[in-house]
Amino acid sequence: SKNGRAFVSKLKNQITFGDYKFSDIPNTCSSAVKAIKDLQFNYCTVHISSGLEALRAAKKVSGKTKLVGVTILTSLDNKALKEIGFNKDVKKLVYHQAKLANKAKLDAIVCSAQEVKIVRKVFKREIIRNLDTEGYWSKVMVLSPDETTLWVSNWSSNDVSEIDLSTGEVIERMRSVITPRGLWVTPDGLKLYIAGFENGDIEVIDLESRESNVIHRTGGAMRHLTGNPETGILYASELGKDYILSVDTATDEVEIFAYVDNVPNTIDLSPDGKVLYVSSRGRNNPESYHLIGPEWGSIAVIDTATGEYLDAIIGGNQPTGLDVSPDGTMLAYSDFLDHRVTVYQIPPYEELRNGNGGRWEAHLSEIVK
Repeated sequence: SKNGRAFVSKLKNQITFGDYKFSDIPNTCSSAVKAIKDLQFNYCTVHISSGLEALRAAKKVSGKTKLVGVTILTSLDNKALKEIGFNKDVKKLVYHQAKLANKAKLDAIVCSAQEVKIVRKVFKREIIRNLDTEGYWSKVMVLSPDETTLWVSNWSSNDVSEIDLSTGEVIERMRSVITPRGLWVTPDGLKLYIAGFENGDIEVIDLESRESNVIHRTGGAMRHLTGNPETGILYASELGKDYILSVDTATDEVEIFAYVDNVPNTIDLSPDGKVLYVSSRGRNNPESYHLIGPEWGSIAVIDTATGEYLDAIIGGNQPTGLDVSPDGTMLAYSDFLDHRVTVYQIPPYEELRNGNGGRWEAHLSEIVK
């Protein structure tokens, strides 16, 4: 479209999908992929029916863009396939196309839900790369903004591994606060923030000078970090103090942002940065946190502009992992002791904002079993 390129080029910190469905001879497919390379799409589609050589040509020039092969269109059934000259039914044809896409080393394929089991026989889950951190009990990973460097916190060796992803080699193991866990790097790639669990530390490392500084210590148990690259505000979950901290990364000033339920764990922001989600495990069993405790866990939904509670979800036994989908429409969390992942559809921000706190007040009386 007239303004399409300008719009896409302005998108920052978003996952983009160019559904072009390129279908042509090898040279044209290759040229088409090159023509959109400056837009830096995360994903781009090409019709598998273009043929093996066209797929290979497109893949060869796709760079960091993941190439997704489109199988038979879902509007076509067996009758329609015969009408246009195919002698295979839909399932056999999709299976054949999946093998072709795999041979061309495409990153993924698009098919209907009916053919997923067939496709998985071809596109098997396999480990394609191993990275040795050289540290001990590696915990959390974070990518540099340009995705060329990976940082990994090593809980037991009290350091952070810096890995060059082009070679897979460790550049340096940077000494850190005790039991490093959560990590967050600033959008300019100049500062790395570390959550130290043992003493409730927030440490920042200048990635140019390699100088480090502990900017905050609670004496509790700092666990997870997430930040808004647009505002420069970083959030940290304090498992031992039952609150969330906010850090202004321009000044490194720290303050309590919100109090949450017992034993907060993982935190994540909506893609627009308007909502913070917090998983809390609930009060631990006095004998061991590996045993079911006296409280249900919960998910807090908090407005980042005001710190007000927008809603709450009663979870199962120890909600721990938590993630928001890239488009901001889905929330998933894991109940650690129930071996279960629960997925919720997220209403629009305006609906949350106008919900008068949702179930926040009600959930407080429902946590205790």
